[in-house]
Amino acid sequence: MDRALAQRLGGGDAPRVIWAEAGDEVLVLLDQLRVDVVRGAIAIVAPLQADDLEIEQVVTRFVLGLDAEGRLTGTTDASPLTGGPLAARWGAALQQALWGALVALIEHDRGQTRGARIAERLEPALRRGGEQP
Repeated sequence: MDRALAQRLGGGDAPRVIWAEAGDEVLVLLDQLRVDVVRGAIAIVAPLQADDLEIEQVVTRFVLGLDAEGRLTGTTDASPLTGGPLAARWGAALQQALWGALVALIEHDRGQTRGARIAERLEPALRRGGEQP
């Protein structure tokens, strides 16, 4: 799932992509993206690098669930779980991009053969109504 999410995030097979906004740039190391699935949550570790800074492992957590109709729901922390300068500058954009890529991946794979593997991998992270994380 790491590779599939990285492809969605980067729009293809590029191992790295540069994001630019308001005169700032950051290198997103897609080939080092890691997805960890645990009961009640999914943690995504996205390595970011800027010219004058070392690689920073930015950790974003999503709490996933299914509503009464079986639709995917999710929430995230106000900011990434790591607190370095790249997380401070790019954290909100990263969270938004990761959530969009995750939802697109799930939606695309629904009903497809390989989608079953993704659903199985996410199953431990899904909370159902009334469950505590």
